[in-house]
Formats: sequence, structure tokens, C-alpha cells
Amino acid sequence: MASKNQNAHTLTLGDVKRLGAALLDIADRYPTGFVTEIDFYPLVIAFLSWKLAGLKAEARGGEGTEAVDFKVTRTTNPAYLELAVAPRVLGDLEADVPKAFPNKTQLYATQNASELNKLSSLGGATKGRFLLLLDLRKKPHDVQDLRNKYEAAAKEMSGSNGVRVVYIHRDKQSCADFLIKNPAKK
Repeated sequence: MASKNQNAHTLTLGDVKRLGAALLDIADRYPTGFVTEIDFYPLVIAFLSWKLAGLKAEARGGEGTEAVDFKVTRTTNPAYLELAVAPRVLGDLEADVPKAFPNKTQLYATQNASELNKLSSLGGATKGRFLLLLDLRKKPHDVQDLRNKYEAAAKEMSGSNGVRVVYIHRDKQSCADFLIKNPAKK
């Protein structure tokens, strides 16, 4: 049963960072069980549902919009979350891995253009538009390069709203978050 406090809460940057750290921890404990974005959906739902009432997976942001990975609805300030995962590469694991183990990252701005467009186009006064980049690989991305590429991609975003990009890696010093917004849209 949800408390009154739970219904009033919306997704915050701190929530997204804690979620990313928890997902990474579980993926490290079960390295062959959590490989792709969809593998993490039940964990995201379990992690956020205890705190946020009205969490919906694969929810529409509004009429005529594409589905968003996660939406928090029971609040005056709805929030949206898209998840992107860079799976481990075969050399990152000591355990036996399936042959179909993916070997490509999903964290680049060009690969997340549709997610950026969805999030930036969602209406309303919410500041809760998050793209969580979960990096399972041993070696982290160059965060400044990642940021530069997302800022360049922001110029192509179809919406006028800002999106908070949150990069999580087991090397805590490599974790970062930054707000991107199309400078031509007001």
C-alpha cells in the first residue's frame, strides 16, 4: 500500500543515480542474467515501485507519442525515464557466456536519437526527463567525449524540453550527468 508521501514523490536525479548503481551491482552479481535493456525492466520496476506510485513501463507520454520506457504518473510532476545499456564484451567476463552475447554499446548519442526526441518532445512542466546510460563494460567511456556528442546531438532534437543524461559505470569517478537541450528551440 502506497503512503501519502509516496504518491507525492516524483523521479529525481538522485533516484536515477541510485537506480543505475543498483542495476550495475545486480548485473555484476549475475553477469549472464542481465545483458540487454529489456533484461533490466523488471529490476527497474521493482526498484522504483517501492518509492513511486504510478510507475508504468512502456507508457505513452501523451496522445500520438511513442512509448517511453518508464513513466511516473501519480504526481503533479510526471517524470520519464529511458534506459540504454552498453553490454559487457566477451573479454569482460570470466564466466561462460551465451554465444549470442551482444558486443556493441548502446550509449552513443546517435544510437539514442529516438529516445532524445521522445523525451524532449514530452509536454508539461516536468523537469524529470532522464536518459540513463548504464555501462556494463570494464573500461568506461570518455565522459567528456560522451557529453560533447550528446550536446551536438541536442541540436537535432525535435522537442524543446531539456533531457538529463545520466551515465553510470562501476568506476564512480567516471559517472556523470548533464542536461542537454536544443539551443534553437525555446
